[in-house]
Amino acid sequence: MPEGFICKQCGSTSFEDINTNRIKCSHCGSMSNKYSGDPAVVIGKCANIIIGKTANVEIQGDLEIQEGANVDIQGQVVINDRKKTMIKK
Repeated sequence: MPEGFICKQCGSTSFEDINTNRIKCSHCGSMSNKYSGDPAVVIGKCANIIIGKTANVEIQGDLEIQEGANVDIQGQVVINDRKKTMIKK
């Protein structure tokens, strides 16, 4: 049973392996790719992002920050990517 995934349809964390790249939600039956190859969040090259001191942001997936983006993190950001969990406080 794969771990670390959350169903986009129902929020369940219980899945069955279908093959090496596909999983099926044990609760609602929706199917998903384990690895899409695309980041979940992309901050574009001209973006100006400020995450305030009281913010508590959690990203489920990978994060891509393009060159030229201005990102100021003052609060907490948790990135749960496909390989490991990274925390910046």
